[in-house]
Amino acid sequence: MRINQRFNRNIPKIWQSGQVAKVGLCLLFMISAPFCLSDVFPATGAEEPTVPVHAPEQAVQKKVLTGKVVDANGEPIIGANIIEKDVYANGVITDLEGAFKLRVKQDAVIEVSYIGYVKKEVFTKGRDFVTVILQEDAKTLEEVVVVGYGSQKKISVTGSVASIQTEDLLKSSQANLAAALSGRLPGLATMQTSGRPGGDDVTLYLRGASTTNGVNPLILIDGVPRDGIATLDPNEVESVTVLKDASATAVFGVRGANGVILITTRRGEVGKTELSISVDHSLQQFTVSMDRIHSWEYAELRNQAFENDGKEAPYNAYMIGMYKSGEDPVFFPDRDIMAEFFKKWAPQTRVNVNMNGGTEKINYFINVGYIGQSGQFKTESPKVLGYDPSYKMNRYNFRSNIDYKLASNLKLSLNLASYLQQSNTPQCQDLYNGDLNSMIADMVAHAWATPPTTPGPVTMPGYTTDTGAEIPANQIVGSNFNTDIKNNKWGELNRRGYQEVTNMNLNSSLAIDWGLDFITKGLSTKFMVAFDAASSTTLTARRVFDVYRAYPAQSPDEKSYYQAIEVDKQDVLGAPTRSNASNYYLNLQYSINYARQFGKHDVSAMILFQRDNWQKASADLPYNMLGLSARATYAYDSRYLAEVNVGYNGSEQFAKGRRFGFFPAFSAGWVASNEAFLRDNPVLTHLKLRASYGKVGNDKLGNDRFLYLDNISVTGGQISSLGRGQSISIGKFGNRNITWEVAYKQNYGIDLKLFHDFSLSVDYFKEKREDILISRGTVPEVLGISTADLPKVNMGVVDNHGFEIEAGYQKRLDSGISFSLKGNFAYNENKQRNMDEAIYSKDYAYRYRKTGYSIGQLFGYKIDYSNGNGFINTPEELEKAKEMYKIGTPRLGDFLYQDLNGDGEISEKDMAPVKYSNVPRISYGFSGSVDWKGIDFSFHFSGIAKCSRLYNSWRATEFASEGVYSNWHKHAWTKERYANGESIEYPALAASTGVSHVANDFFIMDRDFLRLKNVELGYSLPKHWLQKVSLSKVRVYINGNNLLTWKKIKVNAIDPEQSWEVNYPLTKMVNFGLNVVF
Repeated sequence: MRINQRFNRNIPKIWQSGQVAKVGLCLLFMISAPFCLSDVFPATGAEEPTVPVHAPEQAVQKKVLTGKVVDANGEPIIGANIIEKDVYANGVITDLEGAFKLRVKQDAVIEVSYIGYVKKEVFTKGRDFVTVILQEDAKTLEEVVVVGYGSQKKISVTGSVASIQTEDLLKSSQANLAAALSGRLPGLATMQTSGRPGGDDVTLYLRGASTTNGVNPLILIDGVPRDGIATLDPNEVESVTVLKDASATAVFGVRGANGVILITTRRGEVGKTELSISVDHSLQQFTVSMDRIHSWEYAELRNQAFENDGKEAPYNAYMIGMYKSGEDPVFFPDRDIMAEFFKKWAPQTRVNVNMNGGTEKINYFINVGYIGQSGQFKTESPKVLGYDPSYKMNRYNFRSNIDYKLASNLKLSLNLASYLQQSNTPQCQDLYNGDLNSMIADMVAHAWATPPTTPGPVTMPGYTTDTGAEIPANQIVGSNFNTDIKNNKWGELNRRGYQEVTNMNLNSSLAIDWGLDFITKGLSTKFMVAFDAASSTTLTARRVFDVYRAYPAQSPDEKSYYQAIEVDKQDVLGAPTRSNASNYYLNLQYSINYARQFGKHDVSAMILFQRDNWQKASADLPYNMLGLSARATYAYDSRYLAEVNVGYNGSEQFAKGRRFGFFPAFSAGWVASNEAFLRDNPVLTHLKLRASYGKVGNDKLGNDRFLYLDNISVTGGQISSLGRGQSISIGKFGNRNITWEVAYKQNYGIDLKLFHDFSLSVDYFKEKREDILISRGTVPEVLGISTADLPKVNMGVVDNHGFEIEAGYQKRLDSGISFSLKGNFAYNENKQRNMDEAIYSKDYAYRYRKTGYSIGQLFGYKIDYSNGNGFINTPEELEKAKEMYKIGTPRLGDFLYQDLNGDGEISEKDMAPVKYSNVPRISYGFSGSVDWKGIDFSFHFSGIAKCSRLYNSWRATEFASEGVYSNWHKHAWTKERYANGESIEYPALAASTGVSHVANDFFIMDRDFLRLKNVELGYSLPKHWLQKVSLSKVRVYINGNNLLTWKKIKVNAIDPEQSWEVNYPLTKMVNFGLNVVF
């Protein structure tokens, strides 16, 4: 009791100190070791001493029995269990050739077993050698699919479900597991937004978007809601399954409307302990880069932009001549910014060790992984600086999954997993208030936009100020045209200190499965408690630096010099400061399960109670949720299938009386290929029709909580009169009637196989999302309340529909070659039916911006190409445009827009829907593999289409801190280019934004792309070579990620997959690896 009390008192201290994950690591190995070490060195084919049950050894005559275990095709079965029946602890496991040797009694009976095969008894009386042929067990080999809170045989599934196995995930060297799912699962579109080490975020769209309140699907890892998919080691994962329709997701109630992703981690299997070690090394490079623009080219383009705007050119003939001659590389440089700021290749290293195995009593899987990823930014040597400001990430993963049979009908399962991730970056507290993403965006943007004409990045020895004072060398040189210190990116990168963020996490779950066959056959119960804890520690060390500015000479008579801007700073690294944050997640589940077959009738049922309690790092109060889920399935003769799923959930996001909701779903299926008229058909070997309808919910309300409460408070001072000087502050009004969104989903599908080799699945879906929580758009502010403070209401309605196709073909030829091809294609389209949107007046060409359009539909001006090229080419066209344009003053070379409403003006009333939204309507992927005599080759492509975004800022246009240009801008409109009939790809360059740079159908670009996500070539050494050194497998391989991209965007510096062009760019990789299995 004293120990328990002391432990309970210390929990908050341990938690707040960020030690949870460290404790978890210790627990992981302390608990795992005693269970697993006893089976690390199991019996081999060597002769072993035995202990008879009934008599001393000298009283029983023995013999040495040898033999071989093979399958129906004569292939050896490695790791089969050979046990002498009715004798304690006498058994061996077959070797790499399927052979064994065992000392047994003269009339012994041996039992031969292996997972997936029917156990066989062999009588050995009068025999010293036996050949055992094991037959596949059709029941155990029947494909099983993970579903909500359980699993089902694939043939009996009536919902829309798709899955991927670990072997496909391991073909990617991506640090983020979510990125490895790209193009692998029909209906799941992945968009990686950043490539930063430790911050490579991925946005997931499952069947597109049906709401404006967050589209991410619910993610469960081993049955527990968790968001840690980005940090999972792919070697830990057994399968990833997506649940898409109401039948598959109704059991998740208010959390299932956006679909569900189930991640199942690996578990041990009965048989010989297997130890696998993998090591690979990658070289990574940005998928995009800025075009190389020489300094004199930059100066000429910059002059052209200023002259087009009627301004004085910033570069004269003397300066341009100096850039071309290279006489003074200090003040008239030709800087290669990409080579100066970024590495061509950066390394990544991965190491993984995992062990799995088991006996009839205990199964175990243990995994240890490491990944070290370097960033692309070049930084000064830590030996010189005294610290390391580089972008890099090191992550350590640990997992132990143990299943222990306490009795024949009672199993205990313990899962422990943890990771420790250290991410290093430059210091961002001083200039960005600790916002790492803002620092990265600013640093990437300004680094790429640094003009090649700018002297720097540091002062050079031997130079002075304009008064002759000596300037110290190796000091930061500021911007020529902007003295803002934030734009001195070399200094920000190297001289401002460093920041190290350490994230630690512990995931734990304990489950007890109890078979209740003594009550009635097929009945069982399960209890699980899961507790996750996470902590984050940020270590920050600050430094400031001196800044100088360079003044290049304007003529041969002038002298180039430096000038001090900010000097005499304390140029030393300050003492590090530390900050901490922590959070937890508690999940309790109790279920009763029933599964039984009565002749041709197959029935199953489940009822599950769930309680969730969690706290976010910045939250004042914990979050709570209650749920009750139920499922019942029925199958007759494996032909007629029916299923009912129900979720009953409560969420504290809503007022009392409106917190609980009921979410039912129904589905049915018909396996026509099991009918007498199709059974054993050699062509159509499988045919299943299925349909589902149901209701699911969504309680995601953004970051706001308790929106049913009024945000009214008392503020002010303490004056003795007038209510002590206090006043009432009115914030957002509450709405006690708000509730969750409701999605009504339909799904119709067909699955078929031809000749056992070709498979095809097609799904068509419809969804109506109602009661979407939105802000009012039709309430006038004359009521005296800001629209931002009006209560939110459940008024939004969105329709979504689409289809998915998945096809595959696999074949093994007599020559030993096996190959497979697989592809998927998905289409979705949503339409906003009601968003409480105020309608524009009748003189608008399009009177709505939301209603009737897809979520995020882009609007802009339509370019008028009736004159041949869509530009204002002549003075006459310019004069007419000046009279019409109400959106700014046009110039020659600007876009000519269409007057869509016919009022003789170009204004916002002429804006029209242009292309699509930023949510991809089409996602697809296709892959293939070939294996022959130890050589394997595979590839995987993925892509998206019908997806758009407005690119009228960094990298696409010529606008940046001092202007930025690419090869695209070399073909901008000029009088000479137009007169000569040359190709024009861009409007006339400008020094500041104008009428050409508003949203239009030129800068609203298609994000369509096709990417070679993975390609791999491997070789496995012959087994007879490995037998001599007791190895099961040795494989070497080389693979590549994101090596090729085909895109519609013309600008080389933009990756269409990213949501913002100044995010840390994505990377492509070349990877070399080795896998050894003992």
